[in-house]
Amino acid sequence: MQESYLAVPYAYGKLNAAAQAAEYYESALQSFTSESDNLDAAVARIHDGHMIDDLLGDDKDMRNGWVWQLKTLPDVPQSRYLTRCWPTTIFRRA
Repeated sequence: MQESYLAVPYAYGKLNAAAQAAEYYESALQSFTSESDNLDAAVARIHDGHMIDDLLGDDKDMRNGWVWQLKTLPDVPQSRYLTRCWPTTIFRRA
């Protein structure tokens, strides 16, 4: 989805509107940087062994039934990526 941010500046470039294209390329770059930072934070939390604790939030007694919370994940860096992985067969089997 991030690559869609390049469509508008590309179109402006084709229209020889360099100033507008540069402005939107800068915006796309900021978005890519922010997403990269979010991904790095998520990976760091997972590598540090905090994935399950973060996902369970305050409900530490539900370690065997944490799947039920996937509809209401807490606001932690790794949860935004987990929802994209969950439906895949490879992820569920792992």
